[in-house]
Amino acid sequence: MPKKEESNGLTKTTYEKLIRFLQIGQSFLNRDPSNKNRKIGRAIMRVANRVNTSLDEYRAQLEVIDIENCSTDDTGIILRKDNEYQFSKEDMRKRIAQRRDLLTKRVVHIKPEFTDDIPNSLTLIEVDAFAGIVIPESYVLPEGDKTSLQSDE
Repeated sequence: MPKKEESNGLTKTTYEKLIRFLQIGQSFLNRDPSNKNRKIGRAIMRVANRVNTSLDEYRAQLEVIDIENCSTDDTGIILRKDNEYQFSKEDMRKRIAQRRDLLTKRVVHIKPEFTDDIPNSLTLIEVDAFAGIVIPESYVLPEGDKTSLQSDE
């Protein structure tokens, strides 16, 4: 779960969770066209714009990882085949590990936009994806079951 940082008002999360937020948010907006006109829908769309900006940085960092790990010739020129970087087996293992760490462990900060317009129809998956970003982490499902929204950190 994303974790709210008290000092600067930003939510501390990972790229993996931001990508999940985008996917689940888009699904929520597409499920019912009227969701786009609700406060929660507008909050999702505004935060999605900020998330997409963060993902531009993520993609740039992926490119750096690829360049740092790809094979080169004796003069340092990057080797490509069919316009794709070439990797040795060992360098491919390093690349995969670095990409996974970037996705799952790198701390990213995003400005949340909390709303009190929380539909009763939200699924547990949606609550989990939106918590700390557009709904408070302490949100309690209408049935009274408190979700497990606290960070493992």
